[in-house]
Amino acid sequence: VFVDFWNTAPSHEAVCGDGLVEGNEVCDDGEANGTNNHCDTLCQTIVELGSSVIRGTYPGVSQRYLSSASTPSVSNTPPAVTGLTESPSDDNVLVLGEEGAASLHISKKVNTGLANPGDILNYTITVNNSGKIDAYKVVAKDTLPDGFVFADDKSVSRTWELGDLAPGATKDLTFSVMVKNDALTKVYTNTATVSADNQSEQRASVDVEVNVIKVLAETGNSIPEFSFLVFLSIGALLGARKLKENLSF
Repeated sequence: VFVDFWNTAPSHEAVCGDGLVEGNEVCDDGEANGTNNHCDTLCQTIVELGSSVIRGTYPGVSQRYLSSASTPSVSNTPPAVTGLTESPSDDNVLVLGEEGAASLHISKKVNTGLANPGDILNYTITVNNSGKIDAYKVVAKDTLPDGFVFADDKSVSRTWELGDLAPGATKDLTFSVMVKNDALTKVYTNTATVSADNQSEQRASVDVEVNVIKVLAETGNSIPEFSFLVFLSIGALLGARKLKENLSF
């Protein structure tokens, strides 16, 4: 039950703990002040002990005064309050909502979208925290598709432990990848991920199209076709020489 007194001139000084909301008091629960779900001992804060929520002072609340001529109005609905100003002191307080979260973003790019077997590709991964608090223990990972290997050690996966990433901070990761000689002609998708202790996994991908070069002779035929034609030509020449020798006799 909330007792409101709305007169603008006090008849005596407010006393915290008398059970009356007076002067600049936000609340006053009398002997219950300082206990769970009641006003604090300064009559400025309503505290829920052992919880992740601590209500603070509310500068938007109209001041209430007691006068001899005032008649209290009784209501079961607390007055609307705005402007939470007290900082929680409980170590178990959790910061929730958009304003109290990290927000990781990842992007990936490659220097070319077309490649041949044996080519070296240069990749860049960019990780950014656009949130309001640090992203803790940030980890980036990249696993290459079949047919690709890291150019320096010929491995197919790599992990970067980036530590904590402050709000607004950005990390760039660059590396080279080799297209294996036995890579097939197709589009290869390379995906990288990033995550943190307080951020779920985010993903970014980029495609590279690999084309296997087919070597042609000047005739326009492939090497096997050209070799067969050469063989036939040599056979024909040898046959013609043998025929000429036989005719000369």
